[in-house]
Amino acid sequence: MLLTALAILGCRREQEPPQHETHPHVETRPEAAPAQPFTRDIGPHLAALAGSDQEVANDAEEGLEELGPGIVPALLAAFPNQPPAARVRIVRVLAALRTNEAVAAVVRSASNDSQLEVRAAALRALAKIRDPRSGEIVMAALDDPLPAVRWAALDACVTLCTTPAAIQKVATLAVSDPDLTAGIMARMALGRLRASGHGEAVQAAIAASARPALSASTPDARARAALVVADGGDAAALASLATLAPGVSPALQRQVAFMLGVAGDAAAVAPLKVLLGQQDESVQVYAYDALRRLGDRGVSGAREAAATYAGPKPWAPLGPPDA
Repeated sequence: MLLTALAILGCRREQEPPQHETHPHVETRPEAAPAQPFTRDIGPHLAALAGSDQEVANDAEEGLEELGPGIVPALLAAFPNQPPAARVRIVRVLAALRTNEAVAAVVRSASNDSQLEVRAAALRALAKIRDPRSGEIVMAALDDPLPAVRWAALDACVTLCTTPAAIQKVATLAVSDPDLTAGIMARMALGRLRASGHGEAVQAAIAASARPALSASTPDARARAALVVADGGDAAALASLATLAPGVSPALQRQVAFMLGVAGDAAAVAPLKVLLGQQDESVQVYAYDALRRLGDRGVSGAREAAATYAGPKPWAPLGPPDA
């Protein structure tokens, strides 16, 4: 492995760094510098990409990028026959180099690569490439039956799902995707789209998809809808979360606790105290963190409720929970 790393380092030192053009219009994908003939063996790089040493693999990935667009034909020739770990990294290199051939290969993998992890990496890479075909491919992937494909598409959505139809699709997934992780990721994507200047489209999508679900038949469905609506500052939806908190699944209890800690008031103290007694330790920790936040804001009864918690306490405020 040391010899492989030294071979990669030597190759990187002998190669001139690529020259990149700058373009005044950010919406246009920048053209890569003209590819120069490339004859060096990239076998050591490929072996490192597939290896278990992540530091060496990272160096190899960076080294291939530094070799410049001339390396693309060799990467494309090797790409189909590499193990998944190497193919994932090759996708990232191709996305960084951005020649027409490299982009076409990433687009193909994002559309239908047979290896799940490679397709997911290609979908995420589309956000970096910003090819005109990217939005359509990501939209199609949001309907894929495999949750992991939808996860990758939702990561790319933060950049690419900017049309009203795409934002509406994300809002629908936030409240009704059968996979809760995908639903939470969709909700996070809506928040980032709102912050990046698409607030009106996000609010319209929430009105169409989330508000009707506030009266859904199950507590979990109502809580998912209320979280999405409350993200937009709706006080009634926030109040409903306090009522729903004790009766939803642990994954949603964590989400609700975090939201109540960030935006709740005195009405949140009692349900958060109930969550302190749940069997799931992560729910307890998020409930304690929420009560501590409320106490720091001077909300009546929050500090006293937090003081009843005898479990492990986080040393710093918690971030938003995963599913």
